[in-house]
Amino acid sequence: MRASFVTTPIPSPDGTIQLLSSKATHELFDYFERCFAATIFAFQAIEAYCNFKIAYTLQGQMRVRRRKSEELMGREQIERLPTDEKIDLVLPKLLKRASPKGTVTWEKFRELESVRDATVHLKSHHQWGSSQSFDDSPYAVYLRESPTTLVVRAVDVIRYFSGPHEMEWLDGASAILSGQNPNAKP
Repeated sequence: MRASFVTTPIPSPDGTIQLLSSKATHELFDYFERCFAATIFAFQAIEAYCNFKIAYTLQGQMRVRRRKSEELMGREQIERLPTDEKIDLVLPKLLKRASPKGTVTWEKFRELESVRDATVHLKSHHQWGSSQSFDDSPYAVYLRESPTTLVVRAVDVIRYFSGPHEMEWLDGASAILSGQNPNAKP
């Protein structure tokens, strides 16, 4: 959709800017609506995956580092933790893997989380404001890059913790996202 937007260069106090035709405003709103949905569902996929792994892996209770101490928690308590804590503290312990914190996977998660937070908790500076703060708005992100990149980030985070069967499914989903036929023989 983004590629079909037609703009016209016009002068502004900040230099030449690209102005979208007022006739295309509804297309822009449709595009942003789809971007918001993609962002929210991409993040929700990570949350759902974490909770799925916790529900089917955790036997009884486990100790989770909270603030400066550890707390003994059951599945329902752990599922209510923030997603970043599940990814950093819970899944690595449950699945006997290193935390992704400090890796490219962690950075991808944080970027997606930031756009998701700005989408769900839209602040006035995200909507309109100085060019510095507007650059961090979800609108600016969606105009700079395809919302598909946010979905790919979610897939990469899930892939970090996946086993062989899940990897096969993720490979098929990744092929679809990149426009390939997941059933094609190499």
